[in-house]
Amino acid sequence: MKQKLMVAMALLHRPEALLLDEPLTGLDPPAMRRMKDRIRDTAASGVAVILSSHMLHLVEELCRAWRSWSAAGRCSTGRSTRSAARGRRAGAATSRRSS
Repeated sequence: MKQKLMVAMALLHRPEALLLDEPLTGLDPPAMRRMKDRIRDTAASGVAVILSSHMLHLVEELCRAWRSWSAAGRCSTGRSTRSAARGRRAGAATSRRSS
């Protein structure tokens, strides 16, 4: 409940940018689907959404571009070919590793 309330409070004033850290943690499956839809809708309305998560499938599903870091300091970047705006699983993510 706290997770949903915090996101609602963040969206209330219609921000230009939204920083979400593990937005699906502690949510039940129906709430997770609603949260993902809300994130997509928010991004589609022009808000910059910055998402932090350890669940790569979530990042690939919701984000057009992503960057990840390993414990060894290696950086990977990628662009998703999935249709994030519509939530379809139409493709896969492409990635590029840099040292």
